[in-house]
Amino acid sequence: MWPKHRSKSNAQKITMGGITHASKLEGRFYTSYLLPRSMAGEFNIECQKKFVLEVNGHKIAEYWADFLCTSPSGEAVVYETKGRFMGDAKMKIRLFEALYNIPVFIAYSLSKIERLKGYKKRK
Repeated sequence: MWPKHRSKSNAQKITMGGITHASKLEGRFYTSYLLPRSMAGEFNIECQKKFVLEVNGHKIAEYWADFLCTSPSGEAVVYETKGRFMGDAKMKIRLFEALYNIPVFIAYSLSKIERLKGYKKRK
C-alpha cells in the first residue's frame, strides 16, 4: 500500500466543527475564533473560497482563501492561516487585495493575527 501523500508544508488534514481543514492551525482558528463570531451573527463564513486573479483579461493565478467572512452590511474580510509562507503565497495575497479590494488578515497562531506587511525598500 502506498503511503498517504502529505502537503508541501507537511500539514495534516483534520476535521473540526464538522468541516475538514487543511491543517490543525486552520481547524483551531475556525472553531476557536471564527465559529463563535459567526454564531453570534457578526458574519457569514465561506471556507476555501476560490478567486481567479485576472489582469487585463489574462488569468494570472487562482487564490483559495481559507475563510471569507461577510458581515450583514456586505463588508468582506479574508482570514488566511499560515504557519509559514511557501512559494508565491505573498504575491497572490497582495494581488488579490489589489484586484478585489478585500483586506486579508494572516493568522500565524490563535494569538497573532495581522495584515500582511508591505514591501520594504532595499538600500
